[in-house]
Amino acid sequence: MRLLLDTHVWLWMLAEPERLSARVQSMLASTDNEVALSAASVWEAGIKEALGKLPNTQPIATLVKSSVERFSLALLAITTDHALAAAALPKHHSHSSTVWRYHRVGNLRSPGLPFQHQ
Repeated sequence: MRLLLDTHVWLWMLAEPERLSARVQSMLASTDNEVALSAASVWEAGIKEALGKLPNTQPIATLVKSSVERFSLALLAITTDHALAAAALPKHHSHSSTVWRYHRVGNLRSPGLPFQHQ
């Protein structure tokens, strides 16, 4: 199965894996699953880092590199088509940031790529 990580799941798997449910931990540990991280999550984490809202002291670039090496994460780019599809989504959630909307598009537009959240 292909899994698209939520930003918080990604950060928790690095620094606080005990915050993840047993189901999510099992899915992430399975070698049968391909785990992907969106550029949108990296972007969101970078914003959190700039605002001083990340407890981790490592720079985001270091976290991404270590994630790819340690967990064999596939990195997904954001394309113009993704951005246009996200912009066309109706507002269904009180958190209407571009990052959230992009994740919803990633979930809807990528067959076999479930969106993993806590």
